[in-house]
Parts: sequence; structure tokens; C-alpha cells
Amino acid sequence: MRGVPADLNTRADYERCQELARNGELRHRDMQRLREHWAGMLEGRHYYAPDRVLDDGEDPDGSEPEYLVREVEDEETGDVRRQQFVRTERDPSALTRTGFTVQEVEDAISELEGMING
Repeated sequence: MRGVPADLNTRADYERCQELARNGELRHRDMQRLREHWAGMLEGRHYYAPDRVLDDGEDPDGSEPEYLVREVEDEETGDVRRQQFVRTERDPSALTRTGFTVQEVEDAISELEGMING
């Protein structure tokens, strides 16, 4: 394999690329691309699910990033209302599908950043 493929789908794909980086077989830009793959795995594990409509002036049930408030237009009436969204774990996600833990991914990112910046 030369460089980092556009898609990494399995745990073995990620581990193989990380090993190439450790062995000095990846160019700087490929290590950055691999870092983006790892970061995307963390970012993609959550999404915001609609929770409930808030009354005017009502505070959300919590702060970001757990809760997000957006103004949403009602498709039937055209009225704009404040909608609360709650951060929810996506299942399956790339993280759960590959079997990595959050700590393992964070460690891989830190290791790559050390190689990129070092």
C-alpha cells in the first residue's frame, strides 16, 4: 500500500496505516490524512436528535455540547420555534464498528501528532 487510502473501513486498516506511520513509511501529508480519519471516527460517533420544543425564553435542559438549540420552521404552519436537540451516541458508528475505544483513538491521534510535529 502506498499512502493512506480514501476510506478506512476496518480495525486492521487503521492499525496497518498507523504502523506505516510508526515505521516512517508515510509522508507528512499522509500522516495528516490518517489523523483526519482517526478524528473523524471520534466526531462521527455522535449526532443531535430532536428532543423537544422550548417555550419562548425557556433555557435548554443543559449546556453544549450535550444540548443544542436551533430555530426551526414548522413545515405546516411556517411558525418558527426553538427546538432543543440532545447529543446522542450513534450506533453503529465507525468507532463501534471497528471495536476501538475512545482512549485508543485519542492515543493514536496523539501519537500521530507527535510524529507530525516532531
